[in-house]
Amino acid sequence: MEECIDQEFNRSVPMKWFRGIIIFLIILYWGIVLKVNYFPLKTSVLTEPKKESFQEQKISESISTPVAMVQPIVSPSITSVPEKISSVEPRRVAPKGVFYVISYISITTDSGVIDVSPGTKVTLVSSGPPMRVTDGENVFEILPSQVTNDLDIANHVINSNQAAQAKIAEASARDVQAYDKQQKESLHKQDAANQAQINQSKNNEAQRQARIMAIRSEIDRIREGSPSSSRAFVNPAIRDHIQRATNKRDQRIRELQEELSRLGVAGSAFQ
Repeated sequence: MEECIDQEFNRSVPMKWFRGIIIFLIILYWGIVLKVNYFPLKTSVLTEPKKESFQEQKISESISTPVAMVQPIVSPSITSVPEKISSVEPRRVAPKGVFYVISYISITTDSGVIDVSPGTKVTLVSSGPPMRVTDGENVFEILPSQVTNDLDIANHVINSNQAAQAKIAEASARDVQAYDKQQKESLHKQDAANQAQINQSKNNEAQRQARIMAIRSEIDRIREGSPSSSRAFVNPAIRDHIQRATNKRDQRIRELQEELSRLGVAGSAFQ
């Protein structure tokens, strides 16, 4: 009986050792896994200690050395801020009830449509609504956005309007000068054309007078060269020749007289 018990014990002891080793290895494996995944080692522990920089050393030395009491430094700009704030000029406004127009507006009156230019001073008649003002001559309605009581804005509007009016006047003056120049050039061309026409008329008149004198000279020459009729009955052949020459002469004289008539010479002047 004892031998059986000893044999059973001898067989169970190695199995227990084997099981213990297996369990130890399993625990060790899972311990390494958990350590690596959830508890990583800090590299700073394995590496050399971090050296302090030059600036950090200076800071540490300054901390370690005794420091005297530091007086607070007050920047001069901080003390000057109230002065700058206090030096801001207050807003300049017109007297109560006085406004200035800041845009062009047109009003209709009994005499027609009147334009009110920017910068015009108006006085409040009633605050409305609608707002009613007067420029000293007419009372009209106006929007609050079309007027201001700020004198700086009013001066800016007045200066801008004056500059715009000056540009308009300058442009109008240039247009007038251009128009005058164009008119002078047109009149000069017209005068030149009239003078050319007068010269042409004079030239035509000179040619007309010269032609009239030439026609009269020709008529006189034809009449002076007419054959004598004393021998008209001597020979019939001569008489016929003389008659044909006379007819031809009369025909030519009539043609010349018609030309004189076309030239404006009266019939009695070339008889």
